[in-house]
Amino acid sequence: MAGITIVWAGLLLLTQRATQLPWQDHGNAPDGQPEPHSHSARGRAADPATKGISTGNVVAVVGAAASVTLPAGHCWRERQPGRR
Repeated sequence: MAGITIVWAGLLLLTQRATQLPWQDHGNAPDGQPEPHSHSARGRAADPATKGISTGNVVAVVGAAASVTLPAGHCWRERQPGRR
């Protein structure tokens, strides 16, 4: 138990030190991209709303997938050897 605690504390110190490296500016590389981190992910997250994909469409697709997956899983399980 003490070994795990020592390893955990050591890794915690290493991760804290890694965020304070002298050549880093909080993860921003010198001469890096002008946009902030995750700017493209935020843009992609807004895409479904701008493309007209509604919540109802998403629910319908997920529901259709579930209605196929559940019976298929049941049939697969029933056909397993040794299953009565």
